[in-house]
Amino acid sequence: MKDVDRLPLTVAGISIDLHLNHKIKVLKSFEPFLGREGTVHYDVFLSEVMTLPETSGTLAYTCEEYSVYKNGSGEDIWFYKDAVSDQMPYAVRRTDWAHRRINIHYLKGAEKFFAESGNVFFHIGWEAVLLYEQRFILHASFVRTPYGGLVFSGPSGIGKSTQADLWCRYGGGTMINGDRVILCKKDGQWFGYGSPYAGSSKCYVNECCPVKAVFLLQKAQSCELHTAKISDAFRKLFSQITVNRWNAQDVMAACSMTEAIISDVPVYIYDCTADVRAVYGLEKELMKGD
Repeated sequence: MKDVDRLPLTVAGISIDLHLNHKIKVLKSFEPFLGREGTVHYDVFLSEVMTLPETSGTLAYTCEEYSVYKNGSGEDIWFYKDAVSDQMPYAVRRTDWAHRRINIHYLKGAEKFFAESGNVFFHIGWEAVLLYEQRFILHASFVRTPYGGLVFSGPSGIGKSTQADLWCRYGGGTMINGDRVILCKKDGQWFGYGSPYAGSSKCYVNECCPVKAVFLLQKAQSCELHTAKISDAFRKLFSQITVNRWNAQDVMAACSMTEAIISDVPVYIYDCTADVRAVYGLEKELMKGD
């Protein structure tokens, strides 16, 4: 890890310049994403203050880590709270979507909450930025194969990274992400992008690949593939998207993109084993498709 006081990053085609008041550590998971190469650019300014800006509005959501208020213009204003110190607010975030600018003011002495690249990203509202730019995070592994990019999705423990790893070992695949793939549609085609978040797979690859198909995993003693009903595909996929479910606008955007990918990309229910049979069985079906 290295210390920096300005950090340019590009993830899923979005460039973000972090303008900092103090040095932070760049985690290894973020290092592949350093640089300005995106088609969309955001500036994030972190400023130290003696007192947090005052605001008025309606409480939209609250939890241990933050509270969100909506002001008269509908803007979301986030107050971050210290969960172990009486939930005292230590930072506030406001986003100027029109100019793609994010301002975060934090109290003097609260630098510990912005000590490294991961917790800075938490505070900028990365999932909302992606949705605004017509991208979304899916709880899934993503592997590039000779047949195209394969998305394996499902709840924690279902075997997403296992299936991707099996394709790397037996199917000529390359894992792009093992846990949190970013999906977006460009030029009429869906692409999967690597991200700095990859769970236990620790696969942080700054690459993208066209999506061939999506597989909703179910553990089984043998392998069997079924075309997913539209209702099942929507329900299962939407449940694995990272979205602030209290925010109606974000939920509508996530719903719209879920419907779009289901309509554009084949989605299957895959009952499968956790061994090489899962690769060979799926490979036969993919060869038929070609």
